[in-house]
Amino acid sequence: MSAPSGGNQGNYGGSGNPYAQGNQPQGGNPYAQGNQPQGGNPYAQGGQRMPGGPGGYPPSGQQPYGSNPYSQNPSNPGSGYPPQGGAYPPQGGAYPPQGGAYPPQGGAYPPQGGAYPPQSGGYSGQAGSGFGGPGTGQNPSGSMSNDQRSQRLNQVVQQYEINPQFAARLQALGTCEIVLLCDDSGSMNTPLQSSNQTRWDELKSLVNIIADICAVMDSNGIDVYFLNREPVLNVTNTQSMRHVFNSPPQGLTPLVPALRKILAAKRNQTFEKKLLILVATDGAPTNEHGQTDIGALEAVLRQERTAQTYVTFLACTDDLESVNYLSNWDKSMPNLDVIDDYRSEKAEIQRVRGPSFPFSFGDYIVKALLGSIDPWFDALDEHA
Repeated sequence: MSAPSGGNQGNYGGSGNPYAQGNQPQGGNPYAQGNQPQGGNPYAQGGQRMPGGPGGYPPSGQQPYGSNPYSQNPSNPGSGYPPQGGAYPPQGGAYPPQGGAYPPQGGAYPPQGGAYPPQSGGYSGQAGSGFGGPGTGQNPSGSMSNDQRSQRLNQVVQQYEINPQFAARLQALGTCEIVLLCDDSGSMNTPLQSSNQTRWDELKSLVNIIADICAVMDSNGIDVYFLNREPVLNVTNTQSMRHVFNSPPQGLTPLVPALRKILAAKRNQTFEKKLLILVATDGAPTNEHGQTDIGALEAVLRQERTAQTYVTFLACTDDLESVNYLSNWDKSMPNLDVIDDYRSEKAEIQRVRGPSFPFSFGDYIVKALLGSIDPWFDALDEHA
């Protein structure tokens, strides 16, 4: 949704809207063939800007996103990129003056010269399975060297076709304790209107990517809570989630007690770092009698969070009427963001930025992870 978080407004480095209309740079995907860094951190300080090359987007067959049901390129079903023409914005948060070259960038890419290291585990999850991503079987980041962590981040960025401008901001997650609250109520069995998946299937895919990204950024992984079953803590490997998701969703939508449980368990940690809670749900909260109780959830969000607690709601449904109660909260509550389902979010961003603007499912996950923390993402679906 396009409204900015109440407590996260501000300038974007003094440069205005980084996606201002009419300022799209020329050039292709900075991950074009032949322009890829040599296994190191693509966000290392002091590197040189990687120019757009004539190779454009990666060809079919290079690091496909499995059987991605959200593929954006009809000519390449494994690719999350559209046909060429909508180049990525430059690093740094804003476009350079017209007619001049980009200035040196402090967080840009290292010198060219080699391809990304080969990936050890491709994303094998089929539509509807949700698991078996590239993080499966990988060591937790706590056992990685810095070079291994950088290599792993490169793999995740490629595997999930993440916009490099988005990926450069993932470092902010290193200062967060991340918790995912999953709706496992009976309504999650509902099929999505625009695919052969259920809401539960889509949630599994979402958890898979979030776990892969967060395992790189935080050696402790993420804690995954549910509304009607026991949590799984310190998830760094999606294999550990298989047994949980094998049980079909059932029950009511007790968001309030589940959220209170998380806030109580993590309260002491908010004195040291930010607490980021991602709430993936398909409907309104219910009380113990099965009656809708939106007011109780609003009271928890307004009165029981610390200043270091950030909350993002992800709509796990293409029936946006069922989560319409969230529509105004990100305008009036600090440190809170609301994200529509992937298809609706993509449509809104491309309506504002143009139909060729790349927005893969991996981009959607990064926007969800950072939406309540980084106000830069508010500009994506806002008019200039």
